[in-house]
Amino acid sequence: MAKNAFTKEQEKKFYLETWYYFKNEPFYITSMAVNTRDYKVLKEIILNVYDEVAGKVTHETLFREQLNAMGITDEEIANHQCLPSTTAINKGAEKLYCEPPIERNLGAFYADETMSAVLSTQFNDALLNQGYDKNVRKHWIMHVNVEISHSNNAFNAIAPYLVNQEGRDLFEEGINTYLQLLETYWDGVDAIVRG
Repeated sequence: MAKNAFTKEQEKKFYLETWYYFKNEPFYITSMAVNTRDYKVLKEIILNVYDEVAGKVTHETLFREQLNAMGITDEEIANHQCLPSTTAINKGAEKLYCEPPIERNLGAFYADETMSAVLSTQFNDALLNQGYDKNVRKHWIMHVNVEISHSNNAFNAIAPYLVNQEGRDLFEEGINTYLQLLETYWDGVDAIVRG
């Protein structure tokens, strides 16, 4: 992604799929709150989502501004038909975050946020490679630090649930299921970008 420049059409396809992959994440993460009565877990969930939506400008707005600055219009965003693999990661993430048990929720949360910390740097580097300045890249520049905090939030939330084997098994199931969905998502994106 960061080493080879995209054509404008590849770039559009790639970032529209990425938009729909990330767009609803704060809602899914928030849904975990109904699966716990642990205030420490609730606090970490709230801190994570607060970063996404409570500033002067939401992360969703920053991402939309990035797409617009790249020449992708709001109409193109609204009319984009996602790949089945993008739809699958959204439905899968929603299920992983919404349906109990909390141990599985937290496994998915940890996998998602840890992966996002790495992806933020890669997205920023890729946009830099495409010749975009920091004003276009601000969404990802900001996320480089925010996602480290988010992965820490996820880590802090899991401790009470890893004290027994059943909790660890459910946590690992959440991680592995999320990563399988993510691998399928990237395979789908790779196929459309390569044409």
